[in-house]
Amino acid sequence: MLTSSRIELKPPSLDWVEPLRLALSESYELHQLFLDWAEPDPSILTVTANMNVAKEQFERKEHELRFMIVRREDQLLVGSISLHVRDVSVPYYEIGYWVRQSAAGKGYITEAVLLLADYAFIHLHAARLEIRTAASNEKSRAVAERAGFKLEATLKNACRSQGHLDDTLVYSRIGYEDMIPEIDLVDISPDGLDY
Repeated sequence: MLTSSRIELKPPSLDWVEPLRLALSESYELHQLFLDWAEPDPSILTVTANMNVAKEQFERKEHELRFMIVRREDQLLVGSISLHVRDVSVPYYEIGYWVRQSAAGKGYITEAVLLLADYAFIHLHAARLEIRTAASNEKSRAVAERAGFKLEATLKNACRSQGHLDDTLVYSRIGYEDMIPEIDLVDISPDGLDY
């Protein structure tokens, strides 16, 4: 588990299936704008199958390392964040995230990005981290910028947002020296993560 003063990043577990299903259902209106996998009322079977895949990938340390973003004060699931493994020989990862609608605008995602980025640089020896977002997704762009990621590229007409062609923006942070001490990290040790 990765911990800051307000949140914990917890590995995938079947214990989170129902809280995850509720968070996704609550957040469909927000998510459907930019996440092509969003559905209005995901079934318990769909969420369970997805969580099982996330657990397997986490245990094998391949493809995607997904974490549940949990508010420490009440253990509410406020979102999810992942390290997508792009090239282990570099090592190079992409960060993806989403927030529960009722927790949006409170800084949880920026805090989670900072926490996971520091973990990736320190414990996974990442040389490169990326965040990719639709150009029209102003909130996601703001998260990347607040977390110290620099705009590196604009990929013209590379995605669809709300049914329209959109550009994809590529933000990056390079190496451990690019860390920024703006978050009260409580614990970024890999204890309990087996990674």
